[in-house]
Amino acid sequence: MFDLPLHPAVVHLPLAGAFFVPLIALFILVKKGSKDSWLLGVGLQAVVLLSALFALRTGEADEDRVEDVVGESLIHAHEEAAELFTLVIGVTLAVWVVGLLARSDKLRRGLAGAAAVAGLLGLLAGLRVGHLGGELVYEHGAAAVWASEGGNAPRAAGEGRSRHHDEDEDEDDD
Repeated sequence: MFDLPLHPAVVHLPLAGAFFVPLIALFILVKKGSKDSWLLGVGLQAVVLLSALFALRTGEADEDRVEDVVGESLIHAHEEAAELFTLVIGVTLAVWVVGLLARSDKLRRGLAGAAAVAGLLGLLAGLRVGHLGGELVYEHGAAAVWASEGGNAPRAAGEGRSRHHDEDEDEDDD
């Protein structure tokens, strides 16, 4: 388990969090949420940002190994999308913090709308990153780097037959 890459496990947290951020902002906008709901939004957005930064770091650590299988341009597109996602959620966190600190209900309501829009933009950016990452794994074989190193590389047709099956064929040859 510990010889597998950390990046695929880490990337799901910022994407899941990015899904909930706009929902919290919409709740605040519609229900005129309390200070506690603003704290929840700030806390969740901070977790999304920190986990996105960690995902960026783990992705950079895996980049050199996967580059030989996938190619630099595809990895670069995924990385740029991840950097944009991180930037958008960083800006969204700033909106949340200003909303938390705002004294005016009118300003806070406007910031709740801004947090909802920024959160939706963050979610869309996150979905783009996830889509590109999925393409790296499922269309371009990025996971093959770890599969082959762990002895679990995909087998060519006919290679996966059992010893018993091979013995049965040998008997048929007689």
